[in-house]
Amino acid sequence: AQKKAIEDMGKGMALLKSMTKKKTRELVYACGNQIALQCYLLFLARKEQLPDPEILDIARYWQAPPFPIKAEELMAKGVPQGPQLGKKLKQLEAQWVKSDFTKIPKI
Repeated sequence: AQKKAIEDMGKGMALLKSMTKKKTRELVYACGNQIALQCYLLFLARKEQLPDPEILDIARYWQAPPFPIKAEELMAKGVPQGPQLGKKLKQLEAQWVKSDFTKIPKI
């Protein structure tokens, strides 16, 4: 558990050049609220800035929606089980996250 927390903090540290609402939601999705909040507070300390209340609320309370595409849907479209299925799921998930969780990618 500690190793995962350290890895998650590393992901968050990569975002410390700028923290936007979108980047904060991405961080919550990838690492959870606790890590997102810690990274945002560290970002503020490094930049000597006051918190943006909206970003602070996202880091604390925003709940990521579940990824809307299931493996079964891809298999029904002809994607075989195995590494190819995993790769396709990750690709579609990345598109969905990049859209700020608003556009379901076409299968």
